[in-house]
Amino acid sequence: MEKFIVGILLSFTFAFAARNTLAQCDCMGAGKDIRGTRYSTAYEELKNADAVFYGQVVAMKMIAREPVRNGAKDYEVEITFRVEKAWRRDLDEFITLREYSDGCIIGFDIAERWLVYAHFDEDKILRTGYCTRTRVAYKNVEADFKDFENNHVKQTKIVSPPLK
Repeated sequence: MEKFIVGILLSFTFAFAARNTLAQCDCMGAGKDIRGTRYSTAYEELKNADAVFYGQVVAMKMIAREPVRNGAKDYEVEITFRVEKAWRRDLDEFITLREYSDGCIIGFDIAERWLVYAHFDEDKILRTGYCTRTRVAYKNVEADFKDFENNHVKQTKIVSPPLK
């Protein structure tokens, strides 16, 4: 009986610890298709982003960086996309952005298509983060496209690289 009670207590301890760990990645505004954002609509987040685009991941690499605290990661991920649609600003056909996360990663993979909401940091590096509307294409990105259209947001130009 004593082993049973200890087992139950350990189970509750692990469940509680796991819930608290997952809660660190909770974002305001989370829903079925979106991890979370502080903006109530796609249009509002678009207005507050530096760049919004839909594209396919074509390359990924780790870039060394100083950890933000002891025990944090000493790298960030640089993701290259082939842009298929863009809003807010003209974008090159191939664009890179970075994601630094100390636990809550978006989870980009080669060949997947994504709708990305991004911001320039103080070094003019384009970045996205876990608590934005950035999401993989099969997570109902068409709803965001429709919101842009309903608010008369036109797509911007995609600039192809010069031929060699």
